[in-house]
Amino acid sequence: MIRDLAQFTKGDRQKMFLDMFKQDDEENENPVSTPREELCFNILAGDRGIMRPAVENIFVRQYFNQEAKAEVTQITASLHLEFEQTLKKFFWMDEGTITAAIEKLKHLKYKIAFGNKTIDEAYIESLYRHLPTFTERTTFPTMFQYIMRNNFLTDLEQLSGLMVKDDATYINPFGDQMFYDETQTALVLPAAYLYRMGFRSGLPPESSFGGLGMIISTAIVSQFGHEALRLFDDKDEELEHTSSPVETQDGFTTPSLNPNKDYAPSYEDGDLDYKSPKIKQNEYDYGSTYYNQNDLPDQYPTEDGQKDKFNSQSKREIPKLWSNYTRTHFLTNSKCLQNGILDPNDLGLSESDLEDEFIFEAWCPVHFPDYVGLRVAYNVYMATLRRNVEKKLPGLSDFCENQLFFISYALAFCKSMDDAVNYDKDKINENLAMFSTFAQAFRCSEKSRMKKTRHMYFDREYKVT
Repeated sequence: MIRDLAQFTKGDRQKMFLDMFKQDDEENENPVSTPREELCFNILAGDRGIMRPAVENIFVRQYFNQEAKAEVTQITASLHLEFEQTLKKFFWMDEGTITAAIEKLKHLKYKIAFGNKTIDEAYIESLYRHLPTFTERTTFPTMFQYIMRNNFLTDLEQLSGLMVKDDATYINPFGDQMFYDETQTALVLPAAYLYRMGFRSGLPPESSFGGLGMIISTAIVSQFGHEALRLFDDKDEELEHTSSPVETQDGFTTPSLNPNKDYAPSYEDGDLDYKSPKIKQNEYDYGSTYYNQNDLPDQYPTEDGQKDKFNSQSKREIPKLWSNYTRTHFLTNSKCLQNGILDPNDLGLSESDLEDEFIFEAWCPVHFPDYVGLRVAYNVYMATLRRNVEKKLPGLSDFCENQLFFISYALAFCKSMDDAVNYDKDKINENLAMFSTFAQAFRCSEKSRMKKTRHMYFDREYKVT
């Protein structure tokens, strides 16, 4: 079948078919050919597949429709507004830092689930109006030939201005990670990622805000915490490059040179694996260069040297968002976290982190985004409950609303009951232990490790003496 299909192609497309089965014997002693069904599907729907827009339309209609997108948009907007109000309560921040942070927050956008044209049935049909009617007897090589001809004619129409193809709202719905797109100053949440996280239209608020809401609020806060002040090094530049995948409609008409690269959600035991959230962005990927006491510089760079590095960055970045006053008071109010810091060799500090004395001192097991993100998500959740009285969920009547919120949070971040696998357990427990509402909800005893009487605080509502 592949030989028959290849004879209709030439040039780069012919090379594509050869590359499909090219194996490196040193890396794979037992090469396995791609199954025919998977191969055909990847040609049609893989990265830059020849019918990618149509497949995306089918996917979002079946697994993540317009109603689900509207709900996530509302959740994100609520978290955004709540964090803005939370910023104003940070007494340890001076006015200059708060003003700069709020100004930066105003420019933060969100691209959710899929683009407008992905769900537009009329638009999708217009992309394939040059195709004949296929029957069960139509062979795949014949279909491929007709589709390539259709795409060629469609491209000509777009070049001549007869139809508009550009979509500024486009999102790759098959993306399985949330990431920060610096080119658009936006958090991108693809439909497949949201589906894998277990989000469905009509879920109760404890699930929406305790799970997905907590993930989104953490990502929002990470743009403004001390982690967002990291300097750039070669590793960061590489991460920046990989965190902004090319998502243009222009690539749809050409088959992928790597058709096995599939962005669809991964299946496990017949269902989507949504247990391990992924957040992929420059400020939230801590790198893999570990701290070594012998590698520390004798003295940290001068302030002028730091300014030179910050000034060389994109204008989108606000250099030194936190003032010296804010940095000093942050360290003063986070002593308990610094006392409970992990082994320096386990922190995963990058070279740029080691060059910034504040970043080195402020690094702690429970990070700024986790701590603040939990409170932001919880406040929005409680506000939602006050507006809408929810009925008890079947089979969960023994749990109160607060308990279900925290359970959803743990389920979103803990992917296993096995301590050897669940590496986020300690971080989650520390974060919950410093939130007095958790101890109240589960009636933790005074001696419980989940009830800390002294902890970091960020505004006067959360201060514990």
